[in-house]
Amino acid sequence: MASQNLAAIAPDEYDLSRELTQQLLAKARLKRFAKGESLFHQGSAPDAVYFVKSGAVQLSNASSAGREAVLGIAEAGMWFGELTLIIQQERVHDAKALVPTELMVVSKTHFFNVVNDNKEFLSELLHLVCRRYKWAIERIEATILRPVPVRLADRLLAELDMAKHTSASHPTELNLSQEQLGRMLGASRQTVNRLLKQWESENILTLTYGRIRLRNLSALRRIVAES
Repeated sequence: MASQNLAAIAPDEYDLSRELTQQLLAKARLKRFAKGESLFHQGSAPDAVYFVKSGAVQLSNASSAGREAVLGIAEAGMWFGELTLIIQQERVHDAKALVPTELMVVSKTHFFNVVNDNKEFLSELLHLVCRRYKWAIERIEATILRPVPVRLADRLLAELDMAKHTSASHPTELNLSQEQLGRMLGASRQTVNRLLKQWESENILTLTYGRIRLRNLSALRRIVAES
């Protein structure tokens, strides 16, 4: 099963090497999640790491007032959940399926059986954690220092890039709601809607229910570059 799962994924899309991925998936179990179904919650004890076979998982936090902040999205070919398992601390965010999703679940016991006493595998995991830490710092910096239009244009381009990696075609349409975008950017839905409507009037994109079709990528890149 593991080799079949990997066959459709290009090596440069791995978070981990093919060898480590194959060993971890050798005893993984396939689990399916419906859209909106929770995998785990902030504060829960870690008992596994996850490999996204298909679909997408939203990683987020919620305030006491119920406001949700999207920290990231794990898509096909990506691993997540390793950090809190390695340090044996509570989960630091919620995880739920954004769409119908298939995950390969690697148990805590098997994970440590594979990586313990293997310096190369431990080094890989260290690099993975450091890359994600760097990404998190860059995202925090971008959120604090850049204006909302720039962050929105940059987010749309990033989402398109991720969609291209998980599709055999070359999509220009994003399955992404304005509410989701607002949570990703830490901005209100009204602000996002106002900007998207403005860009629609300028023929940069087209809005439909729950979807955004990008029509002028050069214009979005100029908005980012001019920040």
